[in-house]
Amino acid sequence: MVTLFVEQISDYRSLTSLVIEADVTPTTDSNFGQFLDMLEAHTSMEPGEWVRRGAARRFHQNISLEALLHSYRIWGRCIWGAVIDTIGEAEPERSLLPDIAAVLMDQVNTLSNEAARAYKEESLRHLTAPDVLPGEVIEGLLTGGAQSPSWVQRELTRLDRLGVDQLLVLTVGLHVNETAVDLQSILDDIREFLRVACPELLLGAWQNQVFVFCPIRSPESIDELTVACKQVAEARPLWVCIASDILQNWQDVPDIHAELTQGFALARRYGWCGRLMRLSDILLDQIVTDTPYAKALLRQSIDPLVAVEGAKSGLLLDSLRAYITCQYNATAAARSLFVTPNTLTYRLKRIEQLTGRDLSDVSDLVLLTLGLRLHDLTQKAAVVPVAFASLEP
Repeated sequence: MVTLFVEQISDYRSLTSLVIEADVTPTTDSNFGQFLDMLEAHTSMEPGEWVRRGAARRFHQNISLEALLHSYRIWGRCIWGAVIDTIGEAEPERSLLPDIAAVLMDQVNTLSNEAARAYKEESLRHLTAPDVLPGEVIEGLLTGGAQSPSWVQRELTRLDRLGVDQLLVLTVGLHVNETAVDLQSILDDIREFLRVACPELLLGAWQNQVFVFCPIRSPESIDELTVACKQVAEARPLWVCIASDILQNWQDVPDIHAELTQGFALARRYGWCGRLMRLSDILLDQIVTDTPYAKALLRQSIDPLVAVEGAKSGLLLDSLRAYITCQYNATAAARSLFVTPNTLTYRLKRIEQLTGRDLSDVSDLVLLTLGLRLHDLTQKAAVVPVAFASLEP
């Protein structure tokens, strides 16, 4: 059913697979289940809070009201097709089809009317908050705005004319196990943490993430803002928080769009929640996970160490990790491992023998460093990848 939404409604094709998987599909399935329960109980189907919240989320996901109502019509047609297939040619049951059709049409109208009402209410509420950016404007900021509607381009021009000395972008996604996913409360929480450090912040939701744009008026405020961003992440252990590097103006925002997208993909894969991640901190993680040569990198660096039998493999990996962490200082690395310098020297030479890499050669050292980073990331992958929750107004 959701596949038909994407195929037949252009607005739904703009949604990411994550939004489809974590939001649209569960909402559609819930509507279907409620309808079946209604038929079985011979009662009317009252639009629940899930209908109103789903409609409000579509507003923030840049789904037009026309597209939303179109999805309900497709939903009704799919249910009708399922009813026809189930009944088949059985004559007694086919006599019930007119009644079922009437009930289905009535429910599609009821759901559509309630969804339209909630959608319009959310659009009006959204416009009353002066620091909230519409999703279309956030999309324009991230993509450069060349394909945006004229009113969005005017808003982007207005923002650019405001002028900023520097800019930091904070993005927030929620783990699917987060229970407090009310969008308004999320925005209020972020304001509470960041307003003192950045009185001019602008924020809003797009594609199931909250984006916070923080103009920086003085170099002294950067440290204060960074601390506030860390407080946001640490206070909400089921939030995924990624901060950009310091940008020079609004026109630099599109340059970090791909990095933010990949950052959230990594956070989902490895379960990074409850701490602030800066793009500069995870740049190497992005490089080693995005390269088509990942397997070759492991094969030519770390795999020979992993293949060593027994506990020796772990000792060699720990020794290499300590050597890298201690900035390639063998004495400091030996101290951190509580072993003698001679013991560590022996292990490092063993690493060179097994990998064929020379730890005094910069190129070989870089390969071993990147290989170990990729290996550690792979080992720390979440048993169940993080699924981001829908942001419910």
